[in-house]
Amino acid sequence: MPDNWFQFEFKKVENEWRVYLLRMPSLNGRDPNLHYAHRYKNNNRYWICYDPQPDNLKDAQTIARGWADRELEYIATGTYFENQRW
Repeated sequence: MPDNWFQFEFKKVENEWRVYLLRMPSLNGRDPNLHYAHRYKNNNRYWICYDPQPDNLKDAQTIARGWADRELEYIATGTYFENQRW
């Protein structure tokens, strides 16, 4: 059974909401480059790269769902986010 479980933390930082990654599936050998999977990293914490960062919780949750779908596609096929259908 494939691992497709994500866990997020939604946190307001100044005037934007960040979606921190608490847990995500293994990349199963895919390139872990942060750019390919649209992630930022700071002090061993990862969060979703999205521009502009959302300014409300509802949009942050919507972005997290879409990002997770694209991350699973990247893991399954190796297709980078930019080359996936949005």
